[in-house]
Amino acid sequence: MLKQKHESQSTLSRKSFDDGQIVGDYTDDLGRFHGFLFKSGLFFTLGVPFPSTRTGISGINQRGQIVGEYGDIGSSNSHGFVATPK
Repeated sequence: MLKQKHESQSTLSRKSFDDGQIVGDYTDDLGRFHGFLFKSGLFFTLGVPFPSTRTGISGINQRGQIVGEYGDIGSSNSHGFVATPK
């Protein structure tokens, strides 16, 4: 079971591996969407490094690269991304 530091309305895991890494997204108590990585018993919130309306995580590969999308504030535009957390 995942334990989060923040209150959430929902949590959805999308991908996991034998090494215990799990990615997905959750909705916080204000209705905002955030991505997450659960690794080595720790929960990390993932987001893009600039203002966005939401961050969603779609998957993770064996090398730890995470894919997802984020939305622009004030528009319905969405953008995909690939990231490698350090």
